[in-house]
Amino acid sequence: MSPRLMLTMSLASLAPGCASHPASTRPVSEAHPGWGGPSAQARQTRPDACASGAAEADDIRLLTTMTVVAAEPVYAPGHSDLGTRDDRISGTKIVFRQPDGVSPGRMTRILRCHSIHALLGVVDTLPDDPFSLPGTWVGIKVRPEAGNYAATVEADSTAHNLELVARAKAFAKAKSARSAPGAQN
Repeated sequence: MSPRLMLTMSLASLAPGCASHPASTRPVSEAHPGWGGPSAQARQTRPDACASGAAEADDIRLLTTMTVVAAEPVYAPGHSDLGTRDDRISGTKIVFRQPDGVSPGRMTRILRCHSIHALLGVVDTLPDDPFSLPGTWVGIKVRPEAGNYAATVEADSTAHNLELVARAKAFAKAKSARSAPGAQN
């Protein structure tokens, strides 16, 4: 038997198992029953990572006064069944002006805590909030980019990531330098 035929037969024998349990349609809580979902993860993370009192008020001020420069989708490379390139939206990138005296690490913590608090219902979300989705855990990472900060926000599915992109674009429009008080249009 040729090596090519053996490979084809091996792959064909795997197909029925993949088709009967597609990972992309199973909720994470089903795949990992002990996980408990996004709210459980948020409750476990919150006590150690998030500020309270005056520090939390400063964090909220940073979020509500942020000036957004741009918002765009983040793509992950993929391939279709036909062997062609099929990039998927894997999140959104929000570029905003760097707040004075705030490191990328602190800004990451601020945005993650905001997302956790929103998920738990502890705080009201911002209008068109791109840093949280109801009932969904989002990953957030802030990095410096050309004198600004860029926050990459990712959810667990393409549908959720599309929603994050739409929210990010609306948030950027509302929080752009052109819409800031005293800005010239």
